[in-house]
Amino acid sequence: MGIKILLTVGLLTFLFYGTSQREKSRFVFHATFAIAAAGVFFVWLPEQANHLAHLLGVGRGADLIFYCWILTSLIVAVNLHVLIRANLRLTTELARHLALSNPLEPPEQPPARFAAPSSPQYPTDDYKGATPTGAPPD
Repeated sequence: MGIKILLTVGLLTFLFYGTSQREKSRFVFHATFAIAAAGVFFVWLPEQANHLAHLLGVGRGADLIFYCWILTSLIVAVNLHVLIRANLRLTTELARHLALSNPLEPPEQPPARFAAPSSPQYPTDDYKGATPTGAPPD
């Protein structure tokens, strides 16, 4: 009896969350209501889960509930992935718009640590009087 009460409290908490999301998403509200109602029904009448499982060709009611949970989890994961991708796209567009509307002025001189190295300077005295072949002049 104790586990039934614990599961019922958990499902009612889940239902409370869904109710709090009613204004933001009707789908979330209806989905949480349906899942919580079915959950409470099957917690208190587990033989009905077995009966429904046999009608659907599944061995036990617990297996049927587990399969439904896997399917629900996959749907939630795909939905979260789509929402995250949409938020990333929006963030990129906002950053691009902000960068183009407020461009920074380039510095007049790059900082010394980023300056391009200058070409090496060789002393000219070392090569005075040398011929193109490298032999000393006559």
